[in-house]
Amino acid sequence: YGAAVDALEESTHHLLSTLADGRHDDALAASSPYLEMLGIVVGGWFMARSAIAARRMVDAGAGDAGFLADKVVTARFYLNQLLPRAFGLGSAVSAAADDLYAISAERL
Repeated sequence: YGAAVDALEESTHHLLSTLADGRHDDALAASSPYLEMLGIVVGGWFMARSAIAARRMVDAGAGDAGFLADKVVTARFYLNQLLPRAFGLGSAVSAAADDLYAISAERL
């Protein structure tokens, strides 16, 4: 999970630097993959927190052990199967907007 947070932080810095440099088209092109990346990483954070809470409850002998075990499995699935998608979005966030304007509107 930490590597995904690091990748998100790197993408955040890149996006902020494009805005600071006045490259608004590049920032707009990055907005959709950035928000998708943010949602995936924040989802991973929530899933990790729920797994930690579930483990603590099991250790304390509280709650439904089966349900809590399922929470841990669900979090592990998210972190292993869905969270890695965030890494692929980093290159889309850092891509320039040039290709968005490479074809004229008349040819669309």
